[in-house]
Amino acid sequence: MKKLVSVIIPVFNKEKYLAKCLESVEKQSYSNIEVIIVDDGSTDLSIEIAKAFEKKHENFRLIFGKHSGPGGARNIGLSKAKGEYVTFLDADDELKSDYISQLMKFKDFDLVVSGLEMIDAKNKRKISCISLTDKTIKSTVGILDLICNSEVYPIFAISCTKLYKLNIIKNISFRNISIGEDSLFVMEYLKFAKNIKIISYVGYLNNILPNTLSRKYIKNIWPQLRLLLNFVEKNFDMKENMENWEYLYFRAIKIYLRNESLSYKNFRYAFQAITQDSNFSNLRYSNFYSIKDKLIFKLLTKKRPLLLFLLYKVHR
Repeated sequence: MKKLVSVIIPVFNKEKYLAKCLESVEKQSYSNIEVIIVDDGSTDLSIEIAKAFEKKHENFRLIFGKHSGPGGARNIGLSKAKGEYVTFLDADDELKSDYISQLMKFKDFDLVVSGLEMIDAKNKRKISCISLTDKTIKSTVGILDLICNSEVYPIFAISCTKLYKLNIIKNISFRNISIGEDSLFVMEYLKFAKNIKIISYVGYLNNILPNTLSRKYIKNIWPQLRLLLNFVEKNFDMKENMENWEYLYFRAIKIYLRNESLSYKNFRYAFQAITQDSNFSNLRYSNFYSIKDKLIFKLLTKKRPLLLFLLYKVHR
């Protein structure tokens, strides 16, 4: 008999997209799945839509939780999961019909990672696609060498597009933070994964919504970004992976600066906090490959906050 796969879907006010999302799970060619829909305090028609699918299918379950964000909703879903394998799906995204069957071809691995196709939800057109190169990793020692780059890391920074084993995933949970909870969750899982399969298949359809194109301001963002850096420094050998650490550290810096670019006062404070950070002096110019990253780094080291602020305002 086929192994049971738990599909966990957190939902908060997604009435415009939820039916299409659930239909894509309904149409999966892999039959032995349970669908755990976790309502995160919706106030629209999301609950009614989910109830209709629950009534129609015995393997669809609707669970209610207090509004705590997608990470908290996923934690509730994990606590109820019965499948030997787990995958996550956002309520405004969709899966190709062979998504689970393709990932389950590699079920013997502790983690299966696939690609992502980004769709403009308003105009119904493909924006871009992240397609990975088929690769087998027998230990986590070299995982940072593989993922710490702008082409691959966006996939490892999200919890979706992956097949997890429940007996491993139960050792961790999503943190109650405003940013980076997915990245930290995946990194924590990698600590336990002894073998990883990366596949070129792309079957996860990420709908980019109009109101998600601009990032909202996040209060106290730097300590939250530091959680991932602290975890990586503690659990991976950074002496052997300095370039990887630099990538993650500089990525956090750019997110921090972008978040604070709504006002020059906040931006200048963030600028000073970064340049006075004891780790900042470890960054090396030679490890930046894009012209924009080199320019950001140069303006930081030359102490030119106003010019950097203007750069972020133009490219925000």
